Amino acid sequence: MNTVRGVKNLFLSILFCFGYLTLVGPPRAITMKKKLGKNISLELFGKPLWEVLIIELGIRGSMFIMLAVSLELMLGDDVFKEVYGDEILVGLMVCGILHISAYYLGLVLIAPKNKNLGMRIYRLGRNFAYALFMGILSVSCVLFYQYVNQIIIVKNEISTIFVNIFLIFLFIGIIEAILKANKNASTIDI
Repeated sequence: MNTVRGVKNLFLSILFCFGYLTLVGPPRAITMKKKLGKNISLELFGKPLWEVLIIELGIRGSMFIMLAVSLELMLGDDVFKEVYGDEILVGLMVCGILHISAYYLGLVLIAPKNKNLGMRIYRLGRNFAYALFMGILSVSCVLFYQYVNQIIIVKNEISTIFVNIFLIFLFIGIIEAILKANKNASTIDI
């Protein structure tokens, strides 16, 4: 039983790191602010939450750029262009910006006054970003499969795959946001 729990915790840690590095995972500004509140000797003590969020975004952004450059160097220019690496990375950045915007709007601005509305806005924004991410992930897999097997897939088919996957996950996300609005999201620590 402990082995299963250990593997689960390892998987969750890897998933968290992947989400954090790709900007798709949630920010940790509220958690950091709570921990900072206990230690007045730290630099960010007493800073407003939006400032902690911007600093965290700057650090995450620099890690994302290092990840993107490393990925391009590992794959090489030709492969990176074949699998539309730049477009995929821009899509990941958009997902991250959407998630962070939903986090700030829903949890920082609205939730202190109206928790249900704030949580619903956060969930809708987060689920929209995750649906976009799933579309990007599916297209990435198709493009990589196309490159490895040297087959040609029409761009029109690729965009159809993206839209279908995006819409499926968006539908699931909207339902989840409506049904779970009164509960804290598992991706945050309030």
